[in-house]
Amino acid sequence: MKKIIFLLIITLLFANNSYAKKKYFKENYIFKPDQKIKWLEDVGTWSKNWRTHGWQSNAPWALRYSKDIVRDGEYSLRFEKRKDDCGPKKNKGDCKRTSEKWIGRSEIIMDYPKSMGETGNQWYSWSIYIPKESNRPKNIDGQIILGQFKTHNKHLSKTRKYVVGGKNKNDSNCTEISLTIRLNKDGLMSDRSGVTYCNSWHKDNISLHKKFYQKLVDIDDVRGKWHDIILHANWTDNDEGFFKIWVNSELKLDHKGKTLSKVMTIDGKKHGPMFRFGVYSQKWTGTTIAYYDSISRADTCEKLIRCNIK
Repeated sequence: MKKIIFLLIITLLFANNSYAKKKYFKENYIFKPDQKIKWLEDVGTWSKNWRTHGWQSNAPWALRYSKDIVRDGEYSLRFEKRKDDCGPKKNKGDCKRTSEKWIGRSEIIMDYPKSMGETGNQWYSWSIYIPKESNRPKNIDGQIILGQFKTHNKHLSKTRKYVVGGKNKNDSNCTEISLTIRLNKDGLMSDRSGVTYCNSWHKDNISLHKKFYQKLVDIDDVRGKWHDIILHANWTDNDEGFFKIWVNSELKLDHKGKTLSKVMTIDGKKHGPMFRFGVYSQKWTGTTIAYYDSISRADTCEKLIRCNIK
């Protein structure tokens, strides 16, 4: 009897996975905001259950499971954001940010069933491919956020008093993004905000921030090839914290120091930054296309899908 039940469960799981494959590959399928989705390949210690951002663009081209451009396995994720793309409701979310040209996004957020984000010492890998037809930001303020580790608003509301220039409230001008990978007119850059101070470019903070704000890939070398990113991080609010980022096997960032403003447990769950990735333009209206693959997390580099470091 147990054997029959086991076989039945396996059959149902296989059927569900096959249905997900067919559904996600339909040309006109639209991923809705806050939709739970399932990735189809190995991601190491990460859950395969993800969700779209609550302000996800409602265009059918915004998010696709793809077989066309792949780094590992059978599939990749394809994101696209065009001019005037926006979320599900006018005058809501990104849609109301017309003065700053925050014109929508297509992002996926990792699922954290036992915590509210990343904790402790972790290794990560993901690969990004930006095709040649994708536009590049050309104005000084234009940028495309391609990946970020950002804390939940509950954490934000309790931690701004530990940040220089922050207030003990949900301060939208001092959001805590422990790490962001963004594309601007200079290239693929590392950046962060709201961990030790609010205004990264204030005269008192700029010298320290420049050590974290590093060019990972030059703008002329970004498009038309895969870029493999390896991250080793220790998520903590003391001097034992660190970030090491390798891009295409080369060490590009070696940061020592706190990686969280304050370690906190809220409502019984330990809070850390939650990983989200996709395309999210700020003050840039050009068409952006990006493929993601080799997405994994592990306790050692060797257990990642890809561990190419020097």
